[in-house]
Amino acid sequence: MTMEISSAEMMEFTHLLAKHSPEEGANPTQIPNLITWKMSEPYKLTPQVYEPCIMIGAQGRKNIYLDGKRYDYNPGNFMTVFAPMPLECELFVLRYVKPLQGDIIKLECQ
Repeated sequence: MTMEISSAEMMEFTHLLAKHSPEEGANPTQIPNLITWKMSEPYKLTPQVYEPCIMIGAQGRKNIYLDGKRYDYNPGNFMTVFAPMPLECELFVLRYVKPLQGDIIKLECQ
């Protein structure tokens, strides 16, 4: 899904993510179940299992495949997973483009 968000709000969100994502990959925060992340290197189509979460994209492009159908994960898009889900993902990062950034809110589904 795509959120309705202004470019100024997206720039602020991306700036905050950069500030709280000093390392590649997942960066835990002081807020329980909130993780920021940054990925600067591309990777080819790779199987992964996503745990229950809400992922919000701020910068960059990632393709997620479920049952052969492609879902674009771009700035302003989000994905919700309510049960462990096997997916395939590929990440596109060009050296002159900023890294993929977003946040993950872990869900505790029972």
